[in-house]
Amino acid sequence: MLTASAICRSRIITLIPSTTAATSRALSTSAVGRAVGSIAAPPLIADNDDITHAKKVTDCYSYYEDMSDFVGISDYTDGIYNGKRDTVYEEAQVNQTNYLLDQAEIGPGARLLDVGCGRGRLLQAAKDRGAEVMGITISPEQKEYCRRKGLDVRLQDYRALEHKQEWHGQFDAVIANGSMEHFVSTKDGLARRAGDIYENTFGIYHKLINPSAESRRVVTTVIHHRPRNGKRMNLSLSDKIMFGLLAEAYGGWYPLDGQLEKSADGKFRSIEKVDGTEDYLWTSIDAFAVMRQKRSDNPVGYMRNLAATGIRAPLFAANPWMSTWQFRGSDSNPPPTVLYRHTWEYQDA
Repeated sequence: MLTASAICRSRIITLIPSTTAATSRALSTSAVGRAVGSIAAPPLIADNDDITHAKKVTDCYSYYEDMSDFVGISDYTDGIYNGKRDTVYEEAQVNQTNYLLDQAEIGPGARLLDVGCGRGRLLQAAKDRGAEVMGITISPEQKEYCRRKGLDVRLQDYRALEHKQEWHGQFDAVIANGSMEHFVSTKDGLARRAGDIYENTFGIYHKLINPSAESRRVVTTVIHHRPRNGKRMNLSLSDKIMFGLLAEAYGGWYPLDGQLEKSADGKFRSIEKVDGTEDYLWTSIDAFAVMRQKRSDNPVGYMRNLAATGIRAPLFAANPWMSTWQFRGSDSNPPPTVLYRHTWEYQDA
């Protein structure tokens, strides 16, 4: 959604060698190197930093990583409330994590790649299930944070994986929880290149999946522009201002409803599509209630840290409004965006 929640959460991976290749079979489970610093990286996948993404997005992740602990927000993602408004913020986050892992059919021995892994909540939960996990992120700070927790996270632009054959066929499932909102720049979106970029993205996912795996699923959460008559909504002046601020501060683009299905055609089939817009609205409200409590507990320290963020401080201070504005609406005047949780099934070429 291009907010502190959806835009700046970066997700990570834990790569496991494919069991279908002879060289993979020769590797032991311990060779995966989940405990960073004590076990060597997998021979098939070198642990080399590779980020070529726009500086704006990388700066976004770095900015919120600096602020996360101080403001009390450890995740930049929507929760799942199951229609119960009295669900607490942390419980909703756990619900979302379990939903994504269940949809990806992650259990003991499953091999998961988390694209844009943030602070590693999803990775840790999958690891606790007995899965082999790896995360990728373009945030150096998030990579180091996750590695301190013993998670295998790589500084890696997902686009480069298209031509890195050692990554191909290595995973039972891929999860991209909010990261796809960064994959298309505003410039590309305005130039009508979004469809081609999303098609290439699903092509990369298709290469990463092991075609012999049982799951063979991709699970995504992506904010979409809400269309009217097949086109983007006619935005008000305030909508345009807000979208402009979000794009300028965080970088990214929202697809239209149905655009991802078209881009995935021939590679993945949508088997579940859930509207999570209300969940994201409630998550944003609850997350900023946590922030307000932190500010109340230590107002001087809070403002000092906020001021230290420099030119982005006004945007951060305004984020409670920015984060909820795009999800508020009514039957007669729906919000300009909608969040979809998609489960995709691998299609044989």
